[in-house]
Amino acid sequence: MPYRGGKEVNMAVTARAANVTKVQAGGSGDNMVSDGLIKTVEKVWTDTYVVSAAITSAANISIAKLPKGKKLTSVLVSIPALGTVTNATIKLGDGSDQDKFGKVTNWNTAAETLFQLPNKGMLAEMSADTDICISFDPATTLTGVTIKSVVRYT
Repeated sequence: MPYRGGKEVNMAVTARAANVTKVQAGGSGDNMVSDGLIKTVEKVWTDTYVVSAAITSAANISIAKLPKGKKLTSVLVSIPALGTVTNATIKLGDGSDQDKFGKVTNWNTAAETLFQLPNKGMLAEMSADTDICISFDPATTLTGVTIKSVVRYT
């Protein structure tokens, strides 16, 4: 409960999100909540990629593979300093569309960075088994470093 002036305050709900509204209406028929949206276990795919050769701007590095029907909820990527490139773009896509899910622009590659990549396709259902990929623009020439990733989905 929230507190105001040291006293417990019972605050009224003034609005409800779509799935809360459906559940309160009984959760059946037109009010059915799609699988994977509530009361679900989020799955986590963690991985690493050792950069052994220059990464071109055309390269797609697969950091996870989501099964058909799953929904992407978030992506964290730890990227070491990748050289002297400034104003780089990191893209999150599916292998055929490099920035299908979002991108981070104006990244200064001189320092190690942890990104929560934007997800313009958040909660979009995968229509087939889908590689979740990162790509860089411009290309980077640094090797011998490790990219770490955490991909969450339901």
